[in-house]
Amino acid sequence: MAPDLLDRAIDLFSCASVDRVRFSGAEPLNALPLVWRFLERFQPDIPIRLTTNGLRLSQTILDRLARDPRVELAISVDGDRGVHLAERKTGRRENDSHDWFEANRRFLFSAFPRPVTVNLVIAPKQAEHFYHSVSYLLGRGVRRLNLLPAYYVSWRRRELSALEHGFRRVAHLFREAWKRGLSIDLANLERSASQALFLDAWVVDVDGEVYENDVVVTRPFRENLSDLSVGNVNEISHIDELRSRDVDWPSLIAARFGARVMSSTRIVDGMLSDFVEMLTTSESLRNQGQIRRNWKER
Repeated sequence: MAPDLLDRAIDLFSCASVDRVRFSGAEPLNALPLVWRFLERFQPDIPIRLTTNGLRLSQTILDRLARDPRVELAISVDGDRGVHLAERKTGRRENDSHDWFEANRRFLFSAFPRPVTVNLVIAPKQAEHFYHSVSYLLGRGVRRLNLLPAYYVSWRRRELSALEHGFRRVAHLFREAWKRGLSIDLANLERSASQALFLDAWVVDVDGEVYENDVVVTRPFRENLSDLSVGNVNEISHIDELRSRDVDWPSLIAARFGARVMSSTRIVDGMLSDFVEMLTTSESLRNQGQIRRNWKER
């Protein structure tokens, strides 16, 4: 994104009823000057979430991020080295994000003044390692996790079975840890969306186009995006000028991804929702981790 587009976006959304900002993209720290520019110019006192693979995080950068109390830092680590690298490619022969995590985790968790969230993506082929991945990260000092089973991909039945089994075991692990008074957190328990399957919030793309939710960043939506834009930051003077589009998003998403992928995504989303309910209601706590959605009969 060009600096002038960023400035226009800051001007527009600083005056809006925005309650959170999230940096997204392949790797936000690849555009570090823009991150600093945003933090310096964006004045509202609201959380600003930055997710990174860590490769570009130096102590200097961490110190600067730490000084801004609005910044919530999240690191992407999917488990042990084998699980993590099975789904991620960094393009670096001499290093990778898992190396960075192992080398810097003690400093990261002890020196950063706010809880650092670790995003754990559970890909279908890695679902059998789900419980081990959580145990591995807790053993490495992680105390705040965000569990992200993969959406908008196809899951096989045995992979769904492994994910279901993993959710039961992880729920039991967290309950037992909390009974013993251990301070570990799940970001999933604090977050919800008004729409299932996607985040219903403004998205500003690198060209200044504004969209109504984050599903537009997925690959099937990258073509003909102009038909879904609600405006461009260079063409409006106030957020109220963003035009609303009458889009049936669930139907459009289903058409772009196909029936098999959407069926998998709904099942996985249901499992995640039931997992959260297990850990937030006393009735579910007595239920000893039974995921009630009978996806096997769907």
